[in-house]
Amino acid sequence: MEQYISVYTRQQAIEDGFLVAINSLSPKLDGMAKEHYKHPICFTSALWAVVDKAVKNEKWLNDLEGVIHDILWMSRVYKTHLSPSAVRFTVIITGAGRKRNHILELHVHGGDQGEPVITIGYPEDF
Repeated sequence: MEQYISVYTRQQAIEDGFLVAINSLSPKLDGMAKEHYKHPICFTSALWAVVDKAVKNEKWLNDLEGVIHDILWMSRVYKTHLSPSAVRFTVIITGAGRKRNHILELHVHGGDQGEPVITIGYPEDF
């Protein structure tokens, strides 16, 4: 058995703000996330910053549910498989700056108790 000096858990990453648990934000978002994937979903802090900026930009009239739905939908239909547990996809997010097309990755991996979990973020986040 391997001996670890230190372990940084997914829960600690959520508490520290490095990951944002989409299913925990509201019952509505939890239901929407479960329509796309049966496993819990987190966004990286870098992706969350873009989503937050897009939603707060009143010019574009983005709502949080709509932006998250677009990301989850595109992760299912417009994807390139990187491995059996990871895909890369492009989604348009308006109102977050000059960049519109965002290349993202979705990774399925083991959570703190070995359960399947999903993390979505920019390629450099992984």
